[in-house]
Amino acid sequence: MNTDDCATGSSFPEPWGAIDINRWREVPCLTGSVATEDDVRVGRASFYLQSPGEIGAGFEDIGLPHCAIWTDERQQLIPVVIIQSERAGDKHYVGFRFLDGGNGVGLRFEFQLLDAPNEIFQSSNA
Repeated sequence: MNTDDCATGSSFPEPWGAIDINRWREVPCLTGSVATEDDVRVGRASFYLQSPGEIGAGFEDIGLPHCAIWTDERQQLIPVVIIQSERAGDKHYVGFRFLDGGNGVGLRFEFQLLDAPNEIFQSSNA
């Protein structure tokens, strides 16, 4: 496991609690490898794949953690922080955290990657 680019979780005692957008770069994440059950338990990842070697799963570098806007099934734009990025076959899976707490999993095409928090983040943190 490689978490050199991400926080270890020490300043985030609640793995799935709310995120202060001023500290989004400190959100624990997973880089350099696919997630394990332990990574999910401690909040570095929001999912893990069974038998990743058998299905050819691998880490996909998108620069983590990463601010993004997720478009949900109702076409709502929801600010999130991506903490995990893995590819298995033709699918690119993304693990993320909601700003108000909790986590989720989606496919990469559902996310607009941002360089920094934008006005959607600002309005959600009011």
